[in-house]
Amino acid sequence: MNETDINEISCHPSVFCSLQCRYVGDMQVVFKTDTVLLENFVDIDDDDGQKSSRLHFLLHKSEFILYEVRHEVMLVFSWLEFMNVIELAAQLNCIVGIQFTTPGKPIAVTIETGANYRIK
Repeated sequence: MNETDINEISCHPSVFCSLQCRYVGDMQVVFKTDTVLLENFVDIDDDDGQKSSRLHFLLHKSEFILYEVRHEVMLVFSWLEFMNVIELAAQLNCIVGIQFTTPGKPIAVTIETGANYRIK
């Protein structure tokens, strides 16, 4: 893997805190070249077999400080654990960074401080 395979975004925690979502399960996040779509689904037994969306948020790349997504990537991760990092970053008044490559690979969520170090 080379550096061009890594997608990276960063933003102030308020971007995610403003969603007012306290759901504690897994969240499907689709990073596109210009937007981030956050969804979670509820299995409902209906006639056509489709899933219903419980939550649906769309964030535009203009809401981020850094937005370098080279190709669409869909990831699923724990919303509760992610929001714990976001809330810590908000308390420290720091920027949140997210680095990822492809589904199935680790995602790195960092808290970036004004000093020259990161908390991982």
